[in-house]
Amino acid sequence: MPQINRVRVNNVKYNFGTQFYDDFIMRFNCRNTIYDLANGGGKSLLMLLLMQNMIPNCTLDDKQPIEKLFRKGSDNTCIHSLVEWKLDSHCIKDGYRYMTTGFCARKARSAEEREITEEREALDTTRLKSYDKIFAGGDCVFGPATVIKAIGAGKVAALNIDEYLGYHHKYLEDIKIPEPRENDRTHYGRVHLTDRSARERKNNFEPVENGMSYDEAMQECGKCLRCDHFGCGVVEGGRV
Repeated sequence: MPQINRVRVNNVKYNFGTQFYDDFIMRFNCRNTIYDLANGGGKSLLMLLLMQNMIPNCTLDDKQPIEKLFRKGSDNTCIHSLVEWKLDSHCIKDGYRYMTTGFCARKARSAEEREITEEREALDTTRLKSYDKIFAGGDCVFGPATVIKAIGAGKVAALNIDEYLGYHHKYLEDIKIPEPRENDRTHYGRVHLTDRSARERKNNFEPVENGMSYDEAMQECGKCLRCDHFGCGVVEGGRV
């Protein structure tokens, strides 16, 4: 039966962030060992973390799930625990006498973080995986979105094509990407244009839709579409 040689717990905070295991190592050297931890020293937490290496998502009781380490106020983002085992002689292969099992957990991303990640991944994927010579972007990749995102995807695709053809043109040499600004403007909907009546437009070739007034045009131009993130800014890290 394999024996525990060492255990290691890292980057784990508990008791609402007031105590922590920071690169905590216990060396058993494959022997029976007694560890004396003070009251409130995280004994149950330590056992819970080490048990994850054998039985993922196990709990000591209903009050101590592993998810509790990521509750609000804990400040945990990513935690680790490792157990190093010394193998029995009949399990040794190619001279390897030790085996390590590990457990890692990270804080779940919020819906907003997931949405941003998905948008970035969609913009980054302009080369179609099944066709080396075909590049795509815009609505056919990530669905209906803003014009800014479509322009950004087009620029990424253009640079990918440039690289595919063996060139290495630099796009951002003379372009300064603007810093993001807080969008603290009042929320308002899109301006809906009206149509000229059929009786009026049948006599000429003027546009069917009535144009925007000056105030309506300024309202539309004043919307923040995050050009710094979805326009030129996406080109900086958007190549495949």
